[in-house]
Amino acid sequence: MDNKEKIAFGYQAHSRAYLARAKEHLEKFDTEDDVASLFYAALDLRFSIEARLYQYMDATFKALNIDPKKSKKYTASKMLTQLLSADPDAGSPVSLRIVSEQTGSESSLHYTPVTNKLAKMHGMLGELLHFRFFRNNKRWYLRKELGGNPHKSLVNYRKWIDDVISELEQATRGNMLNNPRFTQLVERIIEEDEDD
Repeated sequence: MDNKEKIAFGYQAHSRAYLARAKEHLEKFDTEDDVASLFYAALDLRFSIEARLYQYMDATFKALNIDPKKSKKYTASKMLTQLLSADPDAGSPVSLRIVSEQTGSESSLHYTPVTNKLAKMHGMLGELLHFRFFRNNKRWYLRKELGGNPHKSLVNYRKWIDDVISELEQATRGNMLNNPRFTQLVERIIEEDEDD
């Protein structure tokens, strides 16, 4: 099949896919000294954080019957503020364990929020995505850690990116996209019992 016959691009645009691609870029940076791969990793990590927040916002707004106004926000801290204003519980992790009375088999569901720390990291990743990075870090090319602000090298940023990945792995490990609302469910059950 040639390109004329293909009808779609094979590109996954969700949080876990961006995280996986960022790790691949970092591997290339680490093994081949491909500097561009570090910057590509930073971009994919920003996309991953934004994608996870959009997943949470969409699920939360739908569950709360809130009309999701078209958000023009792309700054994670502003997106997180919007999510938490709609549902203050969206910042708290939740785990549900479901056990079958018949078989005893069990499964677990987890909601793992995007933290304020990760939202701030999103902004800091942006420092790697502008030309001013090179102006602000005059010795960016040195293969050793430098003292810190304003003296940072790629090695400083590479170590910090591991912290970003760790935070992002935590936020994407959950399999629920919003904090469950048991209060509403119980209220409905009580109302149905009262009607009977």
